[in-house]
Amino acid sequence: MRRAEERPPSRPSSRGGRDSITLLTTVLATSPDALKPQIQAAIDALNQTQAAWSVAQNIWYGVSLGSVLLLAAIGLAITFGVMGVINMAHGEMVMLGAYTTFTVQEIIRRSFPAMLDWSLAIALPLAFLVTALIGIAIERGIIRWLYGRALETLLATWGLSLILQQAIRTTYGPTNKEVANPTWMSGSFDLGGLAITWNRFWIVIFAVVVFFALLAVLKRTRWACRCAPSPRTAAWPRPWASAPPSSTP
Repeated sequence: MRRAEERPPSRPSSRGGRDSITLLTTVLATSPDALKPQIQAAIDALNQTQAAWSVAQNIWYGVSLGSVLLLAAIGLAITFGVMGVINMAHGEMVMLGAYTTFTVQEIIRRSFPAMLDWSLAIALPLAFLVTALIGIAIERGIIRWLYGRALETLLATWGLSLILQQAIRTTYGPTNKEVANPTWMSGSFDLGGLAITWNRFWIVIFAVVVFFALLAVLKRTRWACRCAPSPRTAAWPRPWASAPPSSTP
């Protein structure tokens, strides 16, 4: 699954900085000796500014990519930290949400093209819903019989991941599918010397909203009690716990 993304254009401030460096470098070769130190100092300052904005741009790329990984890590933290389940099919659950989004967008593209600009907003709740229903079915059909047995959950969910991968490959084919950006997620804007694409910006906002919404649910609602680890899920079998203590000299 691949998301359409526009490569950010060159930043105006970066272009201006490079043009200024080129101009000053040309002037430096023909300027009087008395002015060369000042021109060289100006070139060095512009180079430092360019380097700083380049680092900031890379940090922004890292934050936008990390926000996607944050959403995946939240699910792993709940299934492993609360339920005691090693879910090797977690990536496939993310995949199911992505293909649900693609399917909904394709239906809207063919049947309701006028609503294509809102296809992503319509598909996101459905992706959550479909993935949640499949997750509930997996828990009821497989995981509930394996609580407290971490190795068995690892093997069962690994086999399940292979089944899901092959099912998607059979249904959609082996090639990547593209989810198109709506107009409100296309293009970019400048923030100082940063070029920020709208799709990366909304991904970060979405990840932050989901994180704090989940935090509020777990801390301030009755779900907090339901998600608390029960003796069945919290107490994993530890054969070494019952072994007699070893004697040490």
